[in-house]
Amino acid sequence: MEHNGKVLLFKGESQYDALRFFTDELDRAFRALRIPTVVIDLLEPDALSRLQRELQESRFLFALGFNGVGQELRIQGESLYDMIRLPFVAFYVDHPIHHDSRLRYAFRYQVVSFVDQDLVDFANAHYPGKFVVFIPHGGSADPDVRDNPVPIHKRSVPILFAGSFQDPDAFLQSVNAPEGALRQIKSIAEIMLSGDHVNIRKATVTFLQTLGMGEEDLTPDLFPIMRLAELYFRFECRKRLILSLSNLPVTVCGNGWGQLKGAKKPLNSLPAKSFAETLRLAGDAKIFLSIAPFFRQGGHERVFSAMLSGAVAAADRSGYLDRILSPGIHYIGYRSTDPLGDLLAAVLEDPDKLQEIASEGRKQAEANHTWTHRAVAILGAVKEFLHRL
Repeated sequence: MEHNGKVLLFKGESQYDALRFFTDELDRAFRALRIPTVVIDLLEPDALSRLQRELQESRFLFALGFNGVGQELRIQGESLYDMIRLPFVAFYVDHPIHHDSRLRYAFRYQVVSFVDQDLVDFANAHYPGKFVVFIPHGGSADPDVRDNPVPIHKRSVPILFAGSFQDPDAFLQSVNAPEGALRQIKSIAEIMLSGDHVNIRKATVTFLQTLGMGEEDLTPDLFPIMRLAELYFRFECRKRLILSLSNLPVTVCGNGWGQLKGAKKPLNSLPAKSFAETLRLAGDAKIFLSIAPFFRQGGHERVFSAMLSGAVAAADRSGYLDRILSPGIHYIGYRSTDPLGDLLAAVLEDPDKLQEIASEGRKQAEANHTWTHRAVAILGAVKEFLHRL
């Protein structure tokens, strides 16, 4: 694909502004690759008129929106992208069950990417006919922090976790579902909690088998149950892990942490911050913790963002991370059965070791896991898509 055109990027709503920040990162990445961009903020009142003007005045290589934002634009009932033969890249950062309606929206010039290979497989099984690819998350860092990372021994936050929390049982009560559905949600989540290699699809199939059913019975009717089960699983994992570390100097940043009960000592809890503010905080952290066991064949952006911020990433091991990183060298990789508290306590007593891991992780992330690397992968995916038309 010749780069004699622009990339059209869409921005929309996003919790903590994370997806909007990622869009800005891709904007800078494509420009670094000498590819001009146009960013349309769909929250602005003149977004559609500006888009129309840009489409009239410029030639575009493709359009992109995180989690599919911008994909449903139509002209006289026909997809805008099919009408002008412009590929649209929907870059999803969540499981398909959280975006079922968007994934059911079909048009020809559609490229779909996920940050986990398991999610690619799920999408291929339940949304056939789409061009689906695996493109990992990219890492981000505050520009000043990235250029001049503070040495580990001068950082004031020993362990940082950034993310929201809700008490799992309170969450179940809040969904106001029938008792039978609540039992299904909890049963599927408990299966996921039973092992490090059980994703939401495998857990749901295992649950169906207890009812005398099979994989063919995993239909879209179950997606709402699966979505709630995965959210319950997320909150339960965060609860268990943070409680297991609560005798350590842990700082949590996000909504809902006042609901956490049973900590060995009070957590240092900060209110929710924007994504940019969180990255600045990561630049003052020694260890930046990721709790994302729902990615079994992928990785969360926190892993690469920690590295680019000069912190030590501590993250759930996955098939993907095991292929690209070495635990104890590039990051602290852990499984659910590992005594993570003991491991972190020991390494905090060894600032030289922490600095060594942080430095090696930063080199690895700068060499392979920036948004510029993801921009190159996106270009490759679009080129392959066009070749297959």
